[in-house]
Amino acid sequence: MAFAFDWGALMQGYLSTQNSLTSLGTSFFEFACFGEGDVSQNNGFVAETVAYIVLPLIFIFLTGVSALVSVYHNND
Repeated sequence: MAFAFDWGALMQGYLSTQNSLTSLGTSFFEFACFGEGDVSQNNGFVAETVAYIVLPLIFIFLTGVSALVSVYHNND
């Protein structure tokens, strides 16, 4: 069942912004802008997909390394 809530203007703006940022059709980074600009449609899609897969893993790795370094320095 759906409930009709009065979220207010601020919350509606927040939800609208989150919807636009998290939709699959929104792209804030275009790989065709880098290099010679002749990136084909499929190569750009593959590069963007790989970046979306690899970048979170890199952030997780860097966070783990920084936590280990912090724990190491705090124990000295």
